[in-house]
Amino acid sequence: MEATEGLLAIGRAVAIARSLRSAISSDDAVNRVQLGDLIEALVDAKGALVDAKEELATARAAVKGLREHLEAREQLVLGRDGYKYRRGADGQVDGYPACPHCEQVVGRIIFLVPDGHWQKGVCPACDKRFAPIYPHNSLGEREEQEQKQRSSKAMRDYGERLAGAP
Repeated sequence: MEATEGLLAIGRAVAIARSLRSAISSDDAVNRVQLGDLIEALVDAKGALVDAKEELATARAAVKGLREHLEAREQLVLGRDGYKYRRGADGQVDGYPACPHCEQVVGRIIFLVPDGHWQKGVCPACDKRFAPIYPHNSLGEREEQEQKQRSSKAMRDYGERLAGAP
């Protein structure tokens, strides 16, 4: 029986007991007192059932939150330097890593955001900064490739200057 059905049943029982109390003659004081006690007990039971219904709703919400948290944790993929990342559509790591502090200490999964450089990240929840990090997304990977190309070009230019020096 669901809590709502139980509340309705107790409400009907209270109504029946009240109608019986009014039907009993005023001379039958013992039965009137017993019906009063019955009504009081039913009202107490109804209150307890309301409390139980609220506790059940709170417990269900907590279980739902824990399930979502576990599902989110299952979607994490271990990546470079022990950071955990989202699982992309291809099953590989994707995006910026999860904040290790929030995940291990607080128990929630918050993903880092860029902090001025593509290999630096900051947690928007706890404000802790991490470097180096290795984002796995098109933006981070593109920035890494551009940085490697700039470094290669600078090395070539430097080598050409050395070769052309008297």
